[in-house]
Amino acid sequence: MNPEALIGMKLGTCTLQRLIGQGGMGAVFLAQQSRPRRQVAVKVLFPMASLTPHQLAAFLERFRRETDAAASLEHPNIMPVYEYGEQQGLAYLVMPYISGGDTAR
Repeated sequence: MNPEALIGMKLGTCTLQRLIGQGGMGAVFLAQQSRPRRQVAVKVLFPMASLTPHQLAAFLERFRRETDAAASLEHPNIMPVYEYGEQQGLAYLVMPYISGGDTAR
């Protein structure tokens, strides 16, 4: 999947504006959230074409369960999850956008 093709797409309350980075499982975009109005980072997980419908359903269920668990955590070293969902075969997470630098040490 070409992540650049997703620019301008609306996922939940967010419109993807610019590709920030990408890896083997997905890409991260700068996005504009409409409610509340703010800039956010949206991580989009690429669909795995080789999955059967049953495997895809199991993947999405695990995604929801693990994201619910991550969203319940509060710690200075853990990014909060503002929103998440699946749309048009894409699973996504909405997190704070922090400009400048990276989180690698």
